[in-house]
Amino acid sequence: MRFGQRFCRLVPLQEALSNFRSNRHLHCKAPEEYNTSLQDFRRGAIKPRVVPFQISLQTAQEQFEQWHADKWLSPRRVLHKAGVEMLPVLLPFWLFEAAIKVEYAAQIGLHSTDDSKSDEELVWRTTDWKTIPYREYPWTLSAMQVYASYNYRRDLTKVVKVPGMLSRARSLSREEAETQEADVGKADVGVSLHPPTMRQAIAWELAMRNIRQSEVADATEVLLKDPRVAEVRDVRLRISTLRRRGRVVYLPAYVVDYTFGSRFNQHGERTPERFQAVISGMGEGIVAAERHWDPVRAQLTAAAGVGGATALISWGVAPLLGLQAPALLSAESAFWSFLIAASAGLAANLAPALLRSYEEENRLMLEQQLYDKYMAMGMGPQHIGDDEQELIRSNWEWQRWEEADKWHWNAEKRRLWAENLWRSHHLRRLQRSRLKEYLQMQQEREKWEAEQEATRQQRFGRSHFAQHHFGGDMSEVQRDHLGYYEALGLEPGVATPDIKTAFRQAALIWHPDRQKNSEEQRANAEGRFRKLRNAYEVLRDPEKRRQYDRGEHVDS
Repeated sequence: MRFGQRFCRLVPLQEALSNFRSNRHLHCKAPEEYNTSLQDFRRGAIKPRVVPFQISLQTAQEQFEQWHADKWLSPRRVLHKAGVEMLPVLLPFWLFEAAIKVEYAAQIGLHSTDDSKSDEELVWRTTDWKTIPYREYPWTLSAMQVYASYNYRRDLTKVVKVPGMLSRARSLSREEAETQEADVGKADVGVSLHPPTMRQAIAWELAMRNIRQSEVADATEVLLKDPRVAEVRDVRLRISTLRRRGRVVYLPAYVVDYTFGSRFNQHGERTPERFQAVISGMGEGIVAAERHWDPVRAQLTAAAGVGGATALISWGVAPLLGLQAPALLSAESAFWSFLIAASAGLAANLAPALLRSYEEENRLMLEQQLYDKYMAMGMGPQHIGDDEQELIRSNWEWQRWEEADKWHWNAEKRRLWAENLWRSHHLRRLQRSRLKEYLQMQQEREKWEAEQEATRQQRFGRSHFAQHHFGGDMSEVQRDHLGYYEALGLEPGVATPDIKTAFRQAALIWHPDRQKNSEEQRANAEGRFRKLRNAYEVLRDPEKRRQYDRGEHVDS
């Protein structure tokens, strides 16, 4: 009877396994329309609120000019040049309120002595998981307010979020939603309404990123309160959403589209460089824009500096030292003044491009660090991974979506990119859950087969199946004919999680990128790492591991 029950349980498992092997590419169910939120908005299912303008168009222009005038080398009267356009707009934002449960753990660096100021190496320990059973995130927090469109850069729209804005909000009428125009506050009549083209699920993903960043900072602060803790790293989180609600709110802003300087396009032609800036329509009118430097002011400042230095040397320093003072208006002084002034003007022209390049290099460096951390956790066709690994990958993908080449922002391309990212993340979660079920079923099948073989041995002795596949003696079943267990520092029969841990530790030592000595050592490390990778690919797959333990050839 027991065997019949086991066999009946195993039949659906085998069907699930065959379905998993035949359908590795799972598909998410998605509507034909890319944005259900936009449909709900147009038919009135979503009822947004609108915050009126508090500053006029003229005040916004003055704020923009004053922002540039705060720096001596910045240009003046930018808005008076040709090709400048400033428009009042109402930008949509998803506002979320949520209640969550948080669990966190981290690695803490402890001093081995009571003297916290000693310079000796830290002793690293992993903390136990600590639980915060309930924490609320209201929609008044900036982290819970997500720009719900793709028209403008994400970093520019952050200035629109002002504390206390909801107290001044009013409901948006159906007519205003249909015409996509509204009369609000001190702005001109007929302010353009931008529809919420970002689906709520994507906005919630971005809000969760902000929540995780906040929780990591809070956990680090709590752990550092212990006087024995000198450093905290690798904070891990488990966040469960207990309650969540979202709404759409329109916030006022002024968008500036202007040209400054020039650049060479892909055809080698010199074209005007276009920039965008966003000014908050509330409060003090905070400005978000790129800083520019006036070449003429830079040249005059450099020339004045050279002239002042020459005068100081001619009339002050040289007589005191008994040296011959250089002529203030000599050809040599004029040449150096001209050269330095020209260099200053060129540097002012190149400053925006240099700052962009510097910011992009920092982004790529951080992305590489996240990628290395992700790869150190292992990967492969039979690798489930864990929540931390998936969070690292999704974090760097969303960060790349926000920051990569943001100076040439294209709304439609960013929308398609975000939609594909969201679908791929959902697909990976489905695949991970299916693979986890598959491996659990494999383990249950192995356990069932072992119990059946043990029962046969007790009643009838060794079966023909065991004699044929195991060579007649169970002690010879587990062998290490290719040295895979030895490469990972393990013994045959070890549990699968131990194999994963051993591979991570060995990969951190033998990864070729970590070998910065001679070429010979690097080549040796490449060979060791290749064998480690082959061993890991074979031993973590239950089916391949059984074949390897029987002494059969297995393709890694």
